[in-house]
Amino acid sequence: MVGGIDRARWRRLPLLFLLFLPTGMASAEETQFSLVEGGQLHRFTVAAEGRVHAMLRPESRLILAFPSQNSGIALWFRGARLEWLEGPEFVPSQSGQAVRFRVRSSGTLTLEDAVLGSIRTIRDRQHRGAAGAERVRLAQAEYAVRESTPTGWARCL
Repeated sequence: MVGGIDRARWRRLPLLFLLFLPTGMASAEETQFSLVEGGQLHRFTVAAEGRVHAMLRPESRLILAFPSQNSGIALWFRGARLEWLEGPEFVPSQSGQAVRFRVRSSGTLTLEDAVLGSIRTIRDRQHRGAAGAERVRLAQAEYAVRESTPTGWARCL
């Protein structure tokens, strides 16, 4: 420590600045990266149109989350495994954000459940399992009223 300044602490500051600087910059180019953690594939896309975090657990679920809007869609399925082929990438849309991606199924998939809502609603459904689905359905109904969303919107996926 020199003159009340911890030099070791301040030497780390430029590195932290460099790590956080790119996330605040708008760019016309898309940046994509992925990682596998706990048997789940995470794919991230950052573009001028927005940010999307896609999570795929090959045997049971697919989640697309839009963190800056605190929203997402989650699909729970059974019967086959999914393999990620490409994306997600933002595509032009007149009605808001649109994301395109491709997955391949090893067989016939059966859709068990779908949730379109806030990240918290998706997380509640994930952690409470099928038994917590009713609580999530109530949250979806409240969301639909608050956001002027048509009744039955979650079944239209």
